[in-house]
Amino acid sequence: MHELSISISLVEQALAIMQKEGDKRARRMTLEVGAFSGISIEALHFCFPEATKGTALENCHLIIKQIPLCIYCPTCKKEVILKDPFIMCSHCHEVQVEVIRGKEFNLLSMEVE
Repeated sequence: MHELSISISLVEQALAIMQKEGDKRARRMTLEVGAFSGISIEALHFCFPEATKGTALENCHLIIKQIPLCIYCPTCKKEVILKDPFIMCSHCHEVQVEVIRGKEFNLLSMEVE
């Protein structure tokens, strides 16, 4: 479960930012996670509280916005949001496509005091 190491790294980075800014406690953290990032949102929600124990992020509310997988098909020149895990254009069935969105893992914001 690499979501625990991701959670620990996220907490370390957030604590570094908070220390630099002089913040005492984080109340809320908002992330965006791509559907094709390889990160399980459920596992991240499970691991995050454990990674925050004893830190200024303990009891921080984690909000995760999932970014759908979006591809560009050079054959039919369309952007397509995929619901299936199969990376192919749903219009023309081309498999040589470009992933536009869906690999993200970004810290969007933190509400601190």
